[in-house]
Amino acid sequence: MKVKAFTGIMLTLFLVVTLFAAIPIGHAGWDDEIHIAVVGPQGWIQWDGIWVGCVLARDLINLGPNGIDDGGDGDDGIVIGGFNYKVVLKAVDSHAVPEPEPAAGWAELFAALEPPFSADFVIGGFRTECVAPMRLNFLQYANAKYLAAQKVPIWFIAGASTDELIDCGGTGACGGTCVRCNYDLGRYMFRITPMSSTWLFKQFAGFMRMWVLPFKLGPLYGGNVIGTDPGPLVDPINMPGVRLYRDVLSTQIPLYENPIETYLVMEDLTWTISMGLAVSGSPLTPYPPAPDVDSVLGPNAIVVGYDRTHALTPQFDPVFQAIDTEEAKLIVHIYSAVTGVDFIKTWRERGTKAVPVGINVESQMMEFWDSSGGKCEYESFLASLGTRTNISPNAKPLSTEELWDLYEAKSGDILTAFWGAPMPSTAPIYTMWGAYDAIIGMNETLPALGTTWNTNVDTLIAAEESTNRLGVLGMFNFSDLIAPGDGKGHDVNVMGDAVTPNWPSGQTRSHIPQWQNGKLEVVFPRDQRFSRRYLVPPWMYSLAETDVANAAGFGPDGTVSGYDMGMLGAAWLTIYGVVGWNIEVDMDNNGVINIFDASRIAKDWGKNATPQ
Repeated sequence: MKVKAFTGIMLTLFLVVTLFAAIPIGHAGWDDEIHIAVVGPQGWIQWDGIWVGCVLARDLINLGPNGIDDGGDGDDGIVIGGFNYKVVLKAVDSHAVPEPEPAAGWAELFAALEPPFSADFVIGGFRTECVAPMRLNFLQYANAKYLAAQKVPIWFIAGASTDELIDCGGTGACGGTCVRCNYDLGRYMFRITPMSSTWLFKQFAGFMRMWVLPFKLGPLYGGNVIGTDPGPLVDPINMPGVRLYRDVLSTQIPLYENPIETYLVMEDLTWTISMGLAVSGSPLTPYPPAPDVDSVLGPNAIVVGYDRTHALTPQFDPVFQAIDTEEAKLIVHIYSAVTGVDFIKTWRERGTKAVPVGINVESQMMEFWDSSGGKCEYESFLASLGTRTNISPNAKPLSTEELWDLYEAKSGDILTAFWGAPMPSTAPIYTMWGAYDAIIGMNETLPALGTTWNTNVDTLIAAEESTNRLGVLGMFNFSDLIAPGDGKGHDVNVMGDAVTPNWPSGQTRSHIPQWQNGKLEVVFPRDQRFSRRYLVPPWMYSLAETDVANAAGFGPDGTVSGYDMGMLGAAWLTIYGVVGWNIEVDMDNNGVINIFDASRIAKDWGKNATPQ
């Protein structure tokens, strides 16, 4: 009888333990919680974007359709298997400011992964010098948990672009730890934003090669047209070939007798290395390289100088002196931190007669226009979008424009609560979009997995790899890293037509905005409702606004004449989306070609100017 009683007690305990293992444990009205460690460079704007994006997504999910935090009513939080999971965030400083201290960053992240918080997911990560060593520790930690049959966390990068953090392309730069080189180890990390350094560069390299060089700078400084750009883009990093985009109103890209002098300036950090090589050519070639060295910018450019400036204390005057001496007309600038502000201010204050095109994260801030006194005008760079660009109007629960407005309305309060001191509201930057979408995506992925989502990481990883959803930056999925169709994608989808204005597959892509009159206007792609024409600074060419056509079609010819009015006449009274509409003669950027555009050309009629 004692044996039977003991057996019955043990069986009862077993059933109770099994039952409670299957049913989430409640937390103050909620059935359970999903814990997310939010990691980033606290003190820099990249952190602001990551944290505010996560808080906005958390609140949208936790409040549910009723807008009331009352877990348990069936529609609050992430609803999985009929249970309400509350999203809970924990801030983790990656210790990237002012100098990277990855050991301290990992110590904070490790504490968030362990009890009592026990993070299920990690979101964020900016500056490769911190993320790379933290990533290696994280992968080893996650793999040890997997081998011990314990709960395994997953990290979604939102901020760091260096290729080998997810996929080194088979170069070995990852030390055998990326998804391509070691899938079993690298699979615990995904990248939400931005795309890899290689593909980031190809985005704005395409803009320079296919528009700025042949149609804006070439006619001014290139001399005679001697042929056409043979294309496609040279690919020194062994990525798949890409197709050149031909503008909807042109049939070929002109090749000039004099390549445009181009100068490279970028912060001396790991993530910029592949970009520098892609522009300048072979890493074995002394700088500046010989004219015949392949560059992704194509034959209309020649690199005449290359400077890598200190990430915190750069000296820009010698750089701009060299730019002036070489008479460069195109500057490729790449900056992720605060020194990008000093770069663009110096450019404007010196009146440098060269257009800057590249990456400048600090210049993405809408507040920068006022704080710099408009010194960033005419700068163009890679960004997720321009000012309130409604890329994805059908995204749920908020469109791109609605999320932009919500960020501007709420970011001050959120950052004030975080820092414990008054903070102003700002406009979003790129880290926000990825951080927000990572959590919103969970609300779509996890419910389909049922209550086993946090006990079977193989199923969770497979579900993430098959992501195909409409996010705030357009359709989002992960690219196939190892072989097309393998389903093992962990990086932002950029395969296929990587430099075209629109990917036929509809995946998200970056845009090139330019500062114009206090707004960031998207100047590439050129065929969207929100697109605007790219402008050359007037101190380089005083008729840049109205001299838009020459005998061959696009491009200035030194005078405002019948060619310009003829181009406008061909588009007369057309509106965006109608055959014949031409963005180059939409002088007031309102989507219709009419008398107001004609009046601007008329005011300069017959004027001549020499490019400086």
